[in-house]
Amino acid sequence: MKFEVNKAELLKVLKTLLPITASKFAKAQPVLENFLFETSNGKLSITASDISIKGIAKISHGIDITDDGTMLVNAQKFTSIVETFDKAISIKKEETEIILSENKTKISLPLIQLKYPENILKSKIEYDSEFEINIKDFKEGLNKAFDFRKSITYDILSGVNIKTDNEKLKFCATDGNALAVYSAAIKKPYEEVNFTLSPAVCDLLLKNLANTGANKALIKISKKRVNIRFGNIIIESALLDGIFPKYEGIIAINDKPDKFLTIDKKQLFDCIKKVAAVKENTPSNDAKTAKSSAIRYYITLECGLITKINYSNKLEDYIPAEYGGENISISFNPDYMLKVLKSCNNDRLTLEISTELGPIFVKEENLTALIMPVQGVRR
Repeated sequence: MKFEVNKAELLKVLKTLLPITASKFAKAQPVLENFLFETSNGKLSITASDISIKGIAKISHGIDITDDGTMLVNAQKFTSIVETFDKAISIKKEETEIILSENKTKISLPLIQLKYPENILKSKIEYDSEFEINIKDFKEGLNKAFDFRKSITYDILSGVNIKTDNEKLKFCATDGNALAVYSAAIKKPYEEVNFTLSPAVCDLLLKNLANTGANKALIKISKKRVNIRFGNIIIESALLDGIFPKYEGIIAINDKPDKFLTIDKKQLFDCIKKVAAVKENTPSNDAKTAKSSAIRYYITLECGLITKINYSNKLEDYIPAEYGGENISISFNPDYMLKVLKSCNNDRLTLEISTELGPIFVKEENLTALIMPVQGVRR
């Protein structure tokens, strides 16, 4: 096996696939901490897998293949070595070693005498449906929803749900206390889909979707797996098991809000930062006290033209606002509001409120976010 490849092209795909080989699932099976290199028909194919996720990158430009073959290389070490080269790297597999060279530089690595799992290489999956989506919309949908997921578990709420609805593709994530839904246009024709991506896949896509120069992503779905192709990268993964909550009913609660608070996003953000500075930290080894402290961590909005913000009588602040509706005080966890603020693009936000016990909604073009109020607050 011998080929010469452009350093920039190679390094880009190595860095895309590297996180797969560093997962806890890959570490449980040491052979999966390696990249599998294969050359044939003028193309270099690089495979990484941790059983749950498989990534394949193909390089056909900026490469000159002399001899076809296969080899395994330690993913982390090989990527680090490639970074040290300048432009074009010559890579040759010999009987006992792999040699990387450029001009007068020559680096030898011992040949890895392991066999890549056949079940990964030969897996064939029949996909039930497929559709295309604009890369920009795909990344934006994942990005808007990702922070709202449940981060401490690996169940259905830890991922991002994607489904078709009225000629839109909707991205949704929730932890039960806050929720975000982002809508993107979908190209016709398409089949109805409803699936939930794992947090690891979402993270991988968010970091790499924009790096290939592709304008669209092709997504194929089966009952248990998803195949996502963008540019020269294919990511195949298991879907999260379970039924994602039907969030449409929660959003429908806000069909007729009668209280609207329009407020400067930066002023509200700065106020919440002050609250975080005043908040008492609870020792992490005291779980019971920490839980109690989390329940008490809320701020109260007393809505009006000058909106008062109160945190446990330890902090009071006032923000100019536009307000329409009856006077109301509503309490919520500041951390959840921060998620909403970070997901919104506009400088001024309108909070839609129905009752003290109902959700607080914030809406922008293509985005609906909500947080649940804190119950049982004495005022």
